[in-house]
Amino acid sequence: MTSAMRVVIFILSFSILLSCVVARRAPLLRTSEAIKEQYIVVLKKNAVLSNVLQSLREESNQKVVTLNNPIKEYTRVLNGFAISLSKTALAVVRDHPSVRYVEEDGVAYGSETWGLDRINQRDLPLDDSFTPIGNGSGVNVYVLDTGIRTTHEDFEGRAEFSYDAMNYAIGNDGDCHGHGTHCAGTIAGKRYGVAKAAKVYAVRVLGCSGPGSWSAIIDGMDWVARNGIRPAIASMSLGGGGIRAVDESLRNLHRDGVTVVVAAMNNDLDSCAFSPARAPEI
Repeated sequence: MTSAMRVVIFILSFSILLSCVVARRAPLLRTSEAIKEQYIVVLKKNAVLSNVLQSLREESNQKVVTLNNPIKEYTRVLNGFAISLSKTALAVVRDHPSVRYVEEDGVAYGSETWGLDRINQRDLPLDDSFTPIGNGSGVNVYVLDTGIRTTHEDFEGRAEFSYDAMNYAIGNDGDCHGHGTHCAGTIAGKRYGVAKAAKVYAVRVLGCSGPGSWSAIIDGMDWVARNGIRPAIASMSLGGGGIRAVDESLRNLHRDGVTVVVAAMNNDLDSCAFSPARAPEI
């Protein structure tokens, strides 16, 4: 056998060996906005997570490579773990025979709400921008509802208790249901509020389980008419079967200089059949 043939055989043998090594290495999947040196390692179906981790530690010690402890371990939806890896440690993990693939960990975001964008834009498609002509500074919004958790940081000290038509002994800053706080946050919350500088006032007219009485609601409207600081808005995210006394009270509240905003009801029915939505002053 000539020297040239020996060289060729050596190169071919080395190439075959190298291809086997490369083929054995688990693929590395990329992701957008990857978190530096942080990975999700997915194991083969029948691999035992604890055994794989122990094996990786032993392999890393032999190669004098630092292997961090897993950040998270998965046993149900995935067989694998999340881990922070240096470049050399990543190679050790990818070379393990029980690893199916390794994927870069990345940044995930909560879906942006489109409601604010839709409020200030009539035509579609939306432009992903909320650019109101004002921020509600100087406006007083009276939220006739279940109360407001006035201490919530999203209100930045702009929420106050005003009146309790239900006569509950739960504290002036309380909301034993949550609906009123939710509505107040939509109105004036610092993050997703429509009028981020407006003041909101709790007028409790609904109970801890949600419902209330029309008599309590009229009482709340009466209080706002007498005591509301102008410019004032009454927010009433509530409703029920048509009732004349409520419609008349709302009409007089409107005439008293208070802008009234009510719910159209969330029942996919004609709102003209319900109070206070059916009132023409709305």
